[in-house]
Amino acid sequence: MRSCPVAVGSSARICTRGSMAEHGGAKQRALDEVDWPIPRQAVEGTEDGPLKRLEAWCIGALMGTCARLPDRALDLVIAGAARIAFRFDRRHREAGRRFLEQALGTMPRAESDRRLRQAYAHFFRVVLEPRRLTLRVPEDRILERFDIEWTEDARRLVEERRGCILVTPHLGSWELTPRIAGLVGFAPVYGIAKPVKNRPLSIRIQRERETSGVRLMPRRGAMVDAVGVIRAGGAVGMLVDQRARKRPVLAPFFGRPARCDRSVGVLVKRLGAPILMASCLRTDEPLRWRVRFYACFQPEELRGESPVEIAARLNRVFERMILDAPEQYFWLHDRYKDTPAEFPDGGEVTRGDTRRAQSERKEEQA
Repeated sequence: MRSCPVAVGSSARICTRGSMAEHGGAKQRALDEVDWPIPRQAVEGTEDGPLKRLEAWCIGALMGTCARLPDRALDLVIAGAARIAFRFDRRHREAGRRFLEQALGTMPRAESDRRLRQAYAHFFRVVLEPRRLTLRVPEDRILERFDIEWTEDARRLVEERRGCILVTPHLGSWELTPRIAGLVGFAPVYGIAKPVKNRPLSIRIQRERETSGVRLMPRRGAMVDAVGVIRAGGAVGMLVDQRARKRPVLAPFFGRPARCDRSVGVLVKRLGAPILMASCLRTDEPLRWRVRFYACFQPEELRGESPVEIAARLNRVFERMILDAPEQYFWLHDRYKDTPAEFPDGGEVTRGDTRRAQSERKEEQA
């Protein structure tokens, strides 16, 4: 076992690798021993038919083949795929360039090209890593592949078996974050998910995620189902750093207004649960990661804040997390689509958001 204190902000982090007794006092439990408070639900796409089934089979076969490649061969395949994607995927490439320069500042074209190719390569690795980990590491030794940087707040949640909202951006190996959270004491873990349109492929994706110990909940009805998860001491996982399409709130993200998801702010008010923010970053060693817990916002400190203000809080932490490892962030996203370059009247929320915030505060006080 290895222990390495890491000073971050005002609270010390402890990095541990080894037995579950060293991970917040939690004990690893077999998946069949997890008490799932919410019945399994199908999170499936709507498009089916022979061509969709063929597409799903081809994607599965390609992923299975790549996941079994030796490290060096996989590096070459991913590098080649990234170059091809960068060359032909103009829409995501140019959206990523705008996002990248908003966050990191203006840079030479060659440097932004390099970072964008890196972003494509990173995405391909993220897709393959869960299956590669399962194929190459026995289930009872998976935790040995992760260094956990605990905070006191995160340890306390595990020790008290207190449910939480687990929030992570599209940073590092985000698909592995909820899986490891379940193994270190946050089980049962549910992820709120939107399925891919291809129904056979969505079924395959859900099966693989649930085999690794994470159950999925469809976005529709998630607000109700999450109550049972939190009451059972589990975690509800959410990815909320990308552009929200339905009923967004406008909050600053890297110095510019961005359409943000309001669901975390709504959930924390309904559930009275803390928000725990975490990332799972790839290290230089193959099949080794570093899980890091960041901020933990207690419901008491968020009382009186609107979803707009909560989104702004989350964005500030997201910025710090992303800047810790910009090479492992998913930049290939049109983050600022349909948003103004500046906030109306120089403020940080729109008048409509202000009115909603005032209305929500009145409802909370009532």
